[in-house]
Amino acid sequence: SPSNISHETLQQNTFHCVIKKDMVKKYMEMFKNLSENKNSYRKIHNTFYKNLKLDIYKDSTNNAKITKLMRYLLTKLGEEMTSLDDYICHMDDKHFMKNSVTTLKQQEPRI
Repeated sequence: SPSNISHETLQQNTFHCVIKKDMVKKYMEMFKNLSENKNSYRKIHNTFYKNLKLDIYKDSTNNAKITKLMRYLLTKLGEEMTSLDDYICHMDDKHFMKNSVTTLKQQEPRI
């Protein structure tokens, strides 16, 4: 029952939550800063891709920020990766859309 939980345990759990929240905030800032350099971020993205993809669904607090960190290979760009925001900016080009949507769907079936 809840009355059997010690004060120390509650403090530790609260402390744990604060530490976790601060760490997640720092990691999000770090990933955002790293994402500004396309060449180095590609390596990092490839390493953490599955984790980022899963965290979009698991972390409702940060899922919008995590979505901005995701990158996708699109046919028109060759080997270059693009963010969803950049992809949306190119939506005016019908040729870009036609070739890219297929690739995006193959990589992310939920989109």
